[in-house]
Amino acid sequence: MINKEVNIEFFAGIKNILNSYQSDFDYGIGRDAGYVYGPMAPQTIYAGIKFKM
Repeated sequence: MINKEVNIEFFAGIKNILNSYQSDFDYGIGRDAGYVYGPMAPQTIYAGIKFKM
């Protein structure tokens, strides 16, 4: 907090830290498109600053 009117917030994080995806994807004409599991996003590192007035 800088003063009573302004706040600064720092944040950081990692999504999918182990980069884990399934290793047994189906291939070919008879594959099951619904047979996919794991995280929705690849390994991601993020950081930011938030100002509040």
